This record gives sequence, C-alpha cells and structure tokens, in this order.
Amino acid sequence: MESNTILILLLIISATAFAILIIGAFYVYKLVGNVRILESLLRGISKEPTHMGISTGANSETYHLQKVDDVRRQWLKKIDQIEKNELKLEYLEAAAKRFPADKEIIKQIRDILFPLAGKESADNILVRREALMRLREHVNNFSDHCGIDDLSYAHDLKKEVVASMEDVVATIDQNRRNSINRLLQEMGEDIKKLHIKPSDSELLNKIEKKDERIDKSLLRNYPEMQKRYTELSNELMQILGAGEIESKTGIRKRNEKALEDGKAALVILESSYKKGFKEYLSGTSKHIDTGTLDLGKIARLLGRHDYSKLLPSTVNYLRTAESEIFAKLSPEDKIKFTELMIQESSK
Repeated sequence: MESNTILILLLIISATAFAILIIGAFYVYKLVGNVRILESLLRGISKEPTHMGISTGANSETYHLQKVDDVRRQWLKKIDQIEKNELKLEYLEAAAKRFPADKEIIKQIRDILFPLAGKESADNILVRREALMRLREHVNNFSDHCGIDDLSYAHDLKKEVVASMEDVVATIDQNRRNSINRLLQEMGEDIKKLHIKPSDSELLNKIEKKDERIDKSLLRNYPEMQKRYTELSNELMQILGAGEIESKTGIRKRNEKALEDGKAALVILESSYKKGFKEYLSGTSKHIDTGTLDLGKIARLLGRHDYSKLLPSTVNYLRTAESEIFAKLSPEDKIKFTELMIQESSK
C-alpha cells in the first residue's frame, strides 16, 4: 500500500516537472521570437525609410538631381526649336535664372550677345553698350554659381567682356570729343564772320544755338576744349561789347560780372570742403562743412542776374555752378538755398 502511494506521488511529481518544462520551453520560444522581431524592426529602422516609393537621404538627392536635369533638358530642347535670336535670348535669360551655373546656357547667351557688341557687326554704339551690359550681368551671375571646373571659363568670359567694354567706353569718349570739337570749330568760323558783320543777328543766333548743343558738364573732362570754349566765349563778348551793336553795348559787362559772381560762388564752395575742391571735383569728397558755407551770399551771387540778358554760355556756367552747390547740400539746406534763390530772383 505504501509502495503504491509512493509510486503515485512520483508520477505526480514527474508530471508536474514535465508540465513546468513544457511551459518554460513555450515562454523561451516566445521570447526568442520577440527578440527576432525586435532585431528585424531595428534592421528596418537602420535602413532608409521610403515614402511613396521615393527614398530619402542620398537616394532622395539623386532623385531630385534627376528631376532638375530633366527640366533643364526640356528648356534646352524648347530653346533649340526657336529660330529668332530675339525670342531665343528671352528664353535663355529666363533659363539662366533657373540654372545659373549651367555652362551650356551661358555659352548660348554669349553667342547671341557678343556679336552685337563687336566692332564689325554693331555700328550703333548704344547697341554695343547694351549688349555688353546684359552679357556682363549674366557672366557675373554664372561666375558666382558655377562649379570649380568652370571657373576658368567664367574668368575668360569676364576678361572678354571687360576688354570689349573698355573699347566701347573709349569709342563713346572719342565720339564726344569729335562732336564738341566740330561744334567749337563751327563756332570759331561763325565768330570770325561776326567780326566782319557784327550786326548780323541771324549769325549771332546761329552761334548761340551751337553753343547750346555743347554739354558744358563734359568740358571739364577735356581741358584743351574747355580752354578753347572759354576763348571763343570771351571773343564773342568782346565783339558784342565793342560798340558795333548799339543795343547790346552792356552785354559784355553783364556777362563778365555774371562770370565773376559764378566763380566767387564756387570759391565759397571750395573753402567749405574738408578735403578741398580737387577732391570734390573728382568725387573723392562727398562731405561739406555746412557750418562755414554762406548760403545767403551764394544765393545773392547767383540769383541776382537776369538770365534772359546773358549769353547762353554764361547762363550755362551759372547753372552749372548752382547745380554743383545744390548737389552737395543736405535736404534741409537745399530747401533753404532754394528759398534764398527765389527771394533774390524776385528783387
């Protein structure tokens, strides 16, 4: 009986132990499975996530570059189909804004604009200048954005544009010289005729019209022509003041007085500059010591003359002096100076 009991107890213990073993094995299996799932999730996280089939990171950047290149090719294809250079240039300039570092686009812009800026193909100097200014803008933009491999090409383009621009500037300057010289020569010939016939009002009017065509602000850049212009003006005043024309005997004195007043006004201006009049004329000095500038005296010197009784050259000189002074005043002093000039002109 006792042996049977012991046997039953042993069976129960064995069954319990077996059950515990089975349960433990089950939990171990579940734990291992969860670990694998966790590992799988971690591996998934370590990979680049995707969204709608487009990967991020390096793959996303590659995709973006491909799309940009596709758009670029569409632009170039459209541009190639355009025959008229004027319309093609508009598309190229629009494309350059979207693709500022594109060498092919800047090449095509150069091929259209540079011939317009050349000596051989552009008779109109203004056309040459406009073409170069547009090309310079695009070249500078390309230079700012291009890759390192294209910097040498950008540098060569800049040199090409600068050289052409210098030639255009020199041509414009020479054209100005030629125009002023021609007018001075014609004025000199007319003044010689006026010596013979000083009462010829038609000839005098002809001289005055030529005088008005001369840009006085440019004369200071050409000292030899400035000297010649002064000589002709003085010669004209001597003729008018010599008594040959009874109604204009006072012209010479009035014009001489006006010139003296204009010079005196500029002398006052000169003394008011911190760095002197030479720096002012060259544009080096932009500041004026308004505390020492006698605006009232300047207004009296410039505003007391009746411009209708002065020669055009004298009037231009006075107006140039007035504009030089006005340009250097503060906004408050400009108002004050204008009021003083109005008061003087009304006397």
